[in-house]
Amino acid sequence: MAEENKVRGAVEKVYYLSQGGEDATPSDTTEKSAGEHMALFQKFVSSLAGDFSVYLQQENYDLKKDGVSMRQVQLHLTDDEYAQLLAEMRQSMQKYAGNEAGSGRRRRMISTIVIPGALSGSSEGVNEEEGEEEH
Repeated sequence: MAEENKVRGAVEKVYYLSQGGEDATPSDTTEKSAGEHMALFQKFVSSLAGDFSVYLQQENYDLKKDGVSMRQVQLHLTDDEYAQLLAEMRQSMQKYAGNEAGSGRRRRMISTIVIPGALSGSSEGVNEEEGEEEH
């Protein structure tokens, strides 16, 4: 627990996730149930929210100037195209991975979440052509 705040007679407790707490092990990705996978995903998303909350607690921040980016893109890729895309992304990021703090450098956390569409024949409630959820 990071802090306690009194709010209208109630006590609000603020918790922070530990650094690296969102890392999944190989067994986490293969030996867990759907519910456990959802819990791991929620833990990861919560850590992102916590990091963004810390950023917003600065006295002065500028989303545009600071380079905050929230984007989602849908790509239709074969498994081979997807593997190539990941390799290219890793190669691009590796170029900067050894940079040390200082010299005007600011830590920038880049997180990726890849959620594949359902396999053909099992897409319930999703229009694959449009890439939109049907209601």
